[in-house]
Amino acid sequence: MDNFEKVEKIREKTGVSYEEAKAALEANNYDLLDAVIYLEKQGKTASSSANYSTGWDGHTNLLVTENPRSRERKNDASDSVGAFFAWVGNLIKKAWENKFVIEKNGREVGQMPVLVLIILACGFFWAVIPLLIIGLFFDFRYSFKGGSKIEVDLNEFCDKAKNAANDIRNDFRNSRNDNK
Repeated sequence: MDNFEKVEKIREKTGVSYEEAKAALEANNYDLLDAVIYLEKQGKTASSSANYSTGWDGHTNLLVTENPRSRERKNDASDSVGAFFAWVGNLIKKAWENKFVIEKNGREVGQMPVLVLIILACGFFWAVIPLLIIGLFFDFRYSFKGGSKIEVDLNEFCDKAKNAANDIRNDFRNSRNDNK
Protein backbone atom coordinates (compact mmCIF):
# COMPACT_ATOMS: atom_id res chain seq x y z
CA MET A 1 0.00 0.00 0.00
CA ASP A 2 1.54 3.32 -1.04
CA ASN A 3 1.46 6.49 1.05
CA PHE A 4 -1.46 8.00 -0.88
CA GLU A 5 -3.59 4.90 -0.20
CA LYS A 6 -2.69 5.10 3.49
CA VAL A 7 -3.78 8.74 3.63
CA GLU A 8 -7.06 7.86 1.90
CA LYS A 9 -7.65 4.93 4.28
CA ILE A 10 -7.14 7.16 7.32
CA ARG A 11 -9.43 9.84 5.87
CA GLU A 12 -12.09 7.22 5.15
CA LYS A 13 -12.02 5.67 8.62
CA THR A 14 -11.44 8.74 10.81
CA GLY A 15 -13.12 11.56 8.91
CA VAL A 16 -10.12 13.93 9.06
CA SER A 17 -8.91 16.14 6.21
CA TYR A 18 -6.24 15.09 3.73
CA GLU A 19 -3.70 17.44 5.32
CA GLU A 20 -4.37 16.11 8.82
CA ALA A 21 -4.11 12.49 7.68
CA LYS A 22 -0.87 13.16 5.78
CA ALA A 23 0.63 15.07 8.74
CA ALA A 24 -0.29 12.24 11.13
CA LEU A 25 1.30 9.64 8.84
CA GLU A 26 4.48 11.71 8.41
CA ALA A 27 4.73 12.22 12.18
CA ASN A 28 4.50 8.45 12.68
CA ASN A 29 6.76 7.19 9.86
CA TYR A 30 3.76 6.20 7.71
CA ASP A 31 2.51 3.62 10.25
CA LEU A 32 -1.30 3.50 9.97
CA LEU A 33 -1.98 2.34 13.51
CA ASP A 34 0.30 4.91 15.10
CA ALA A 35 -1.16 7.65 12.89
CA VAL A 36 -4.73 6.80 13.87
CA ILE A 37 -3.81 6.68 17.56
CA TYR A 38 -2.03 10.02 17.13
CA LEU A 39 -5.19 11.55 15.63
CA GLU A 40 -7.39 10.06 18.35
CA LYS A 41 -5.18 11.50 21.09
CA GLN A 42 -5.52 14.90 19.47
CA GLY A 43 -9.30 14.45 19.36
CA LYS A 44 -9.45 14.95 15.60
CA THR A 45 -11.21 11.71 14.67
CA ALA A 46 -14.93 11.65 14.03
CA SER A 47 -15.26 8.43 16.01
CA SER A 48 -12.64 7.08 18.39
CA SER A 49 -14.59 3.94 19.19
CA ALA A 50 -13.05 1.60 16.62
CA ASN A 51 -10.02 -0.58 17.26
CA TYR A 52 -7.27 -0.58 14.63
CA SER A 53 -4.60 -3.09 13.81
CA THR A 54 -1.66 -3.21 11.44
CA GLY A 55 -1.17 -6.27 9.34
CA TRP A 56 1.96 -8.42 9.02
CA ASP A 57 4.54 -8.92 6.24
CA GLY A 58 4.73 -5.24 5.45
CA HIS A 59 1.02 -4.98 4.59
CA THR A 60 -0.84 -2.49 6.69
CA ASN A 61 -4.59 -2.72 7.05
CA LEU A 62 -7.03 -0.56 8.94
CA LEU A 63 -9.56 -2.82 10.62
CA VAL A 64 -12.68 -1.91 12.58
CA THR A 65 -13.19 -4.72 15.07
CA GLU A 66 -16.00 -3.76 17.41
CA ASN A 67 -19.06 -1.57 17.62
CA PRO A 68 -19.16 0.43 20.91
CA ARG A 69 -22.82 -0.43 21.43
CA SER A 70 -22.06 -4.14 21.36
CA ARG A 71 -19.35 -3.52 23.98
CA GLU A 72 -21.99 -1.91 26.23
CA ARG A 73 -24.26 -4.94 25.77
CA LYS A 74 -21.38 -7.29 26.58
CA ASN A 75 -20.65 -5.33 29.75
CA ASP A 76 -24.32 -5.47 30.73
CA ALA A 77 -24.38 -9.24 30.15
CA SER A 78 -21.15 -9.82 32.05
CA ASP A 79 -22.41 -7.61 34.87
CA SER A 80 -25.63 -9.66 35.02
CA VAL A 81 -23.73 -12.95 35.05
CA GLY A 82 -21.39 -11.60 37.73
CA ALA A 83 -24.32 -10.45 39.83
CA PHE A 84 -25.98 -13.85 39.48
CA PHE A 85 -22.87 -15.70 40.63
CA ALA A 86 -22.45 -13.24 43.53
CA TRP A 87 -26.06 -13.96 44.55
CA VAL A 88 -25.50 -17.73 44.34
CA GLY A 89 -22.29 -17.39 46.36
CA ASN A 90 -24.10 -15.37 49.00
CA LEU A 91 -26.90 -17.97 49.13
CA ILE A 92 -24.40 -20.81 49.59
CA LYS A 93 -22.63 -18.82 52.32
CA LYS A 94 -25.92 -18.29 54.19
CA ALA A 95 -26.81 -21.98 53.82
CA TRP A 96 -23.44 -22.89 55.34
CA GLU A 97 -23.72 -20.41 58.22
CA ASN A 98 -27.23 -21.47 59.28
CA LYS A 99 -27.64 -24.79 61.05
CA PHE A 100 -30.37 -27.43 61.02
CA VAL A 101 -30.72 -28.58 64.65
CA ILE A 102 -32.21 -31.91 65.76
CA GLU A 103 -33.44 -32.13 69.37
CA LYS A 104 -35.11 -34.80 71.44
CA ASN A 105 -36.64 -34.14 74.87
CA GLY A 106 -35.13 -30.63 74.96
CA ARG A 107 -31.59 -31.93 74.38
CA GLU A 108 -29.67 -31.29 71.18
CA VAL A 109 -28.95 -34.56 69.40
CA GLY A 110 -27.12 -33.08 66.42
CA GLN A 111 -26.82 -30.26 63.96
CA MET A 112 -25.61 -29.76 60.41
CA PRO A 113 -25.31 -26.85 58.00
CA VAL A 114 -28.48 -26.21 56.04
CA LEU A 115 -26.40 -26.66 52.88
CA VAL A 116 -25.69 -30.28 53.84
CA LEU A 117 -29.40 -30.86 54.51
CA ILE A 118 -30.28 -29.44 51.09
CA ILE A 119 -27.70 -31.62 49.35
CA LEU A 120 -28.91 -34.72 51.22
CA ALA A 121 -32.55 -33.89 50.49
CA CYS A 122 -31.78 -33.44 46.78
CA GLY A 123 -29.64 -36.55 46.47
CA PHE A 124 -31.55 -38.91 48.75
CA PHE A 125 -35.03 -37.38 48.75
CA TRP A 126 -36.88 -40.66 49.21
CA ALA A 127 -34.83 -41.51 52.31
CA VAL A 128 -34.27 -38.13 54.01
CA ILE A 129 -37.81 -36.73 53.92
CA PRO A 130 -39.47 -39.90 55.31
CA LEU A 131 -36.80 -40.10 58.04
CA LEU A 132 -37.53 -36.51 59.05
CA ILE A 133 -41.27 -37.21 59.15
CA ILE A 134 -40.81 -40.45 61.10
CA GLY A 135 -38.54 -38.56 63.52
CA LEU A 136 -41.45 -36.24 64.33
CA PHE A 137 -43.46 -39.26 65.55
CA PHE A 138 -40.58 -40.27 67.84
CA ASP A 139 -40.50 -36.87 69.62
CA PHE A 140 -37.68 -35.36 67.60
CA ARG A 141 -37.90 -31.60 67.14
CA TYR A 142 -36.26 -29.72 64.27
CA SER A 143 -35.20 -26.08 64.25
CA PHE A 144 -32.90 -23.70 62.44
CA LYS A 145 -30.35 -21.38 63.99
CA GLY A 146 -27.52 -19.28 62.70
CA GLY A 147 -26.07 -15.89 62.06
CA SER A 148 -27.97 -15.08 58.88
CA LYS A 149 -31.44 -13.63 59.01
CA ILE A 150 -34.07 -16.15 57.97
CA GLU A 151 -36.89 -14.40 56.10
CA VAL A 152 -39.54 -17.01 56.83
CA ASP A 153 -39.92 -18.24 60.39
CA LEU A 154 -38.97 -21.84 59.72
CA ASN A 155 -38.85 -22.69 63.41
CA GLU A 156 -42.54 -21.86 63.74
CA PHE A 157 -43.24 -24.14 60.77
CA CYS A 158 -41.21 -26.94 62.42
CA ASP A 159 -43.15 -26.49 65.66
CA LYS A 160 -46.45 -26.76 63.78
CA ALA A 161 -45.23 -29.93 62.07
CA LYS A 162 -44.24 -31.36 65.46
CA ASN A 163 -47.66 -30.51 66.94
CA ALA A 164 -49.42 -32.09 63.96
CA ALA A 165 -47.34 -35.26 64.37
CA ASN A 166 -48.16 -35.35 68.10
CA ASP A 167 -51.88 -34.95 67.34
CA ILE A 168 -51.78 -37.81 64.82
CA ARG A 169 -49.85 -40.02 67.22
CA ASN A 170 -52.26 -39.26 70.09
CA ASP A 171 -55.29 -39.93 67.87
CA PHE A 172 -53.76 -43.25 66.83
CA ARG A 173 -53.10 -44.21 70.49
CA ASN A 174 -56.59 -43.20 71.54
CA SER A 175 -58.25 -45.14 68.74
CA ARG A 176 -56.11 -48.17 69.61
CA ASN A 177 -57.03 -47.92 73.30
CA ASP A 178 -60.72 -47.53 72.44
CA ASN A 179 -60.64 -50.74 70.38
CA LYS A 180 -59.31 -52.78 73.32
